[in-house]
Amino acid sequence: MVSDRNVPTVDELHQNLSKEETWLKEFQKCQKQNETINEEVCKRLDNFTQQIDQLRARVAPLCNKTTSIQRKQQNVKKLLGIVEASIQFYGKTVEFESAFRRGTANFSLPEYLERMDGLREAIAFFGRNSAHKGQLDTMRDSFEAGCSFLETEFNNAVRSETIPLDPVKIADCLDENYEIPSTRVSDLKTIKDTSKLALIGRYLHKNTKNRDYLQYYANHRAQNIVKTLRLANDQLRGFAQNKSTRIQFLKTTFRRGKGGERQADDPWGESVMTLTAISFSILMAMVQIETEVVAKIFQNVDVEAQLVRSIASPPLQEVMEKAPINQFDANFVSMIPLVRMLTVHSTQLTALTQNAGQSELYQTFCRNVFSKGAHVINDFIDHLTNEHMRFVPEDGNVHEITSNTMNFLKILAKYQNVVVNVMTRSGKADGSEPVLPKLFSQILAALGVNLKNKSGAYADPSLAALFLFNNFTYINNGLKEDPLKKIARDVKSAQLVSFYEQQITSYLKKYLESWNRVLTVLNDASNSSVKSKYANFNKEFDSVIAAQKHFCVVDIPTAEFIRQRIKDMVLAPYIEFTSKHSQEASNFNLDRQLKYDAESVEIIINRLFDVSY
Repeated sequence: MVSDRNVPTVDELHQNLSKEETWLKEFQKCQKQNETINEEVCKRLDNFTQQIDQLRARVAPLCNKTTSIQRKQQNVKKLLGIVEASIQFYGKTVEFESAFRRGTANFSLPEYLERMDGLREAIAFFGRNSAHKGQLDTMRDSFEAGCSFLETEFNNAVRSETIPLDPVKIADCLDENYEIPSTRVSDLKTIKDTSKLALIGRYLHKNTKNRDYLQYYANHRAQNIVKTLRLANDQLRGFAQNKSTRIQFLKTTFRRGKGGERQADDPWGESVMTLTAISFSILMAMVQIETEVVAKIFQNVDVEAQLVRSIASPPLQEVMEKAPINQFDANFVSMIPLVRMLTVHSTQLTALTQNAGQSELYQTFCRNVFSKGAHVINDFIDHLTNEHMRFVPEDGNVHEITSNTMNFLKILAKYQNVVVNVMTRSGKADGSEPVLPKLFSQILAALGVNLKNKSGAYADPSLAALFLFNNFTYINNGLKEDPLKKIARDVKSAQLVSFYEQQITSYLKKYLESWNRVLTVLNDASNSSVKSKYANFNKEFDSVIAAQKHFCVVDIPTAEFIRQRIKDMVLAPYIEFTSKHSQEASNFNLDRQLKYDAESVEIIINRLFDVSY
């Protein structure tokens, strides 16, 4: 059964119904208002559409007309810009032509180049409009004339700024090998100022296709190198009129030692080969200078390479074609500076000559030099072997040919890489054994034959033996010193030093045989007279001393060694003899039979080989 509290009463139902009727009436009223508003909005929208259509019909023609007007305004503005630019470029053209007619006296080079730039811009501007063909041709003619003027100015600057090197200044930069170290190249100047050349050169390279100015630059700078080479050679050869300058140059050049000091015994001498080596040094230094100058002026790798090739070619040809290789008849030592340079700087010179188009000439030149070097060395050996000049020192001293040969060997050892290169590249090395030891063996063997032939010029066998002893001792001592010591060990006959020691011992023995006759009279069993033995001793001793008083042994320790050997042979037996027969000798005449006592004999022997007596 449902509770009575949840069932609405009749009054409550009437109240709710009345409220809903009221709400329904209000809703119907609002609906009518909405319909009225909707009708009004539709009417207004229809009216707005009609107004839009009317506005479009009136505004569209105005928009088209406005667009046309704007386009015309832009065209007018553009035309005004063209007219203004034309006026400016015409003004620049007239200004440049006026300036060009006046020359450069009234303005600086930068100002001139600025006006040239303006003219170039005018040409580019009018070149886009065929209507200005007449003016364009005139402008181009003016620009070409301006470039021609700049080329002339460039060429004039090349001539005025270029300076030849002073030969004396070159000599100051040479080292002991007659080369110019790269660190000293900065001290050499071949151009005064590059600023003007840089301005014009870069402008011309950028704005003109004509390269005549580059060719002029290359030719003039190449001739400056050639002029410097000829001036240096003229100074050295004595062709220069200024004698004092030449003397200064010669002293500076040909007395160069290590560390820049002068060297009194310059081994090269004033030879034509040395001149050629100096020419190569000057050439390489000046090419280095030219490379730096060109880079500073143009700042363009392609231009630099082209110019350096063109500049290097004429002086290279000058040096190689004028080197008197075939007429050279001096010794190999005089060739060493040149041969060393071609060896040490082979890579650099090969690249330089190849770039300069002189590779074939350079290869021929090198073949001639190395072939000549090998020929001169072989001539030296042949001269030693076949020389028949019998002049010998009167005192049996070391012969000049021995000292010269040992000095020659020392130089060959010092420059052994150069010598090996000469013999190898000339085809004189067969590869069967090391070049330098084989060469040493040939030279020393030839020297030995020469000395033995010369010893035959002595009438006194003892002097001939001493002569060979002195010379072989000199050779042996030289082979024990640097730089010959190592090469002497590498000689195929590895017993080279011991061979000379045997020869020295043999010839010393032959020399000492000259004293045997002094000793023999004391031991003469057939003569029993003590007085007679004293007299014979005096006679033989005086005879030997008289014959040998001018004999020479320069080496002090060696001379002392020989004197001691003589004392052992003569003095010791004489002392023993005088002691044994002192009783008989007491009755002898001191001036005749007892002419020498032991002390006086020793004094006389001590004076042997002493050039001060």
